[in-house]
Amino acid sequence: MKNDISRNSKPTAVFDAENNRYIISPVDTEEAVSVRTILRAIKETTHTTWRHIMEFTGYAKQSDIFKMTYAGQHCSKKLRAHLAEYITKSGNIAYLYDKDHKPAGAASAVIHPTITNNESGAISAIAKLYTLVCSRIVVRDKLERQLKLVVSADVGYVTDGNKFAMANPGTAITAYGTARKLNDYLKTIKYASDVVGSHEITITIDDQTGVSAGIVSTSVSVNVAAGAAVIAPTLTVPAKVTLNDEGDTELEGIVVTGDNNEILTLKVTPNGCEVYGIKNNIGYVADGETYTTRGTVTQLNANFAAVKARTGDATSAKVLFELGFGNGSRIRKYVEIAEATEQNEPGSPEPQGPAVVDGSTVGNTTVG
Repeated sequence: MKNDISRNSKPTAVFDAENNRYIISPVDTEEAVSVRTILRAIKETTHTTWRHIMEFTGYAKQSDIFKMTYAGQHCSKKLRAHLAEYITKSGNIAYLYDKDHKPAGAASAVIHPTITNNESGAISAIAKLYTLVCSRIVVRDKLERQLKLVVSADVGYVTDGNKFAMANPGTAITAYGTARKLNDYLKTIKYASDVVGSHEITITIDDQTGVSAGIVSTSVSVNVAAGAAVIAPTLTVPAKVTLNDEGDTELEGIVVTGDNNEILTLKVTPNGCEVYGIKNNIGYVADGETYTTRGTVTQLNANFAAVKARTGDATSAKVLFELGFGNGSRIRKYVEIAEATEQNEPGSPEPQGPAVVDGSTVGNTTVG
């Protein structure tokens, strides 16, 4: 999948002090490069002053340099022809030498980008988890031209930080940009694989000059290890409890399970009742309020081992329990609280209806 970081094709210049020249790219590979193109690239893409350009080229007047740059029709052809003798070209790259280093028409060597791998060893990763793998790869290009980046892996998946691009096994991510932009982009590249073992990720830079010397690459080793088994937390609560004669009830059977090394969050919200008896909480949780506690599985189970609810005048209510874990995952469960149903004591006689004697009611009514 291609990711165009920049598409700017305007010629840019960089000062190569070591070789007494400016390097300008890209330029037309089929046409002769003009003095105007060279000077504009220097003036508009570097911090070079007119005075410096005048001293570099050996011209006595700044106005001559300005005219050759922006008003060619008002500039002497002889001046342009003279300066052109200090310009050479190779492919899509041009070179302007200073007044003391006339190139005499000799072709200049092309400067290619470099790639440096600062990883001291293999990167460790856990199976199925994405890991940054290119943050210590550095691309350098003295010409600051548009480069092509290719990142691939024979096993596993490669993606960028925003997941705008993703490469399946055997495919590659392709991006374009200057060395600076590609270095920033490389810092976002991640890799994941479900195959345990050692894998290679290949990073290739191409300056797109069409020669093999313009293609440089390096590789990063990643050791993928099996991850620990994931223990998903669970929450168990009684589906329904019944109020006793005092109007309260124990909420027995509230159990949390999971990895005891993980810190979980448990929230309790009464609805139509109030909750009390939570360990380390001397008060009660009022109707509509939420009580939150955090801890391990063992701690949470101990905190709610003797929790109770009371409804007061209400005949039914609910209590919401919410278990939070991981990256925002939640489990929600309700406990329904119902009023007790009246029942006769064991062995007591069934209630009898009123007796009728001679058409008169006998029982709670006076017989007339």
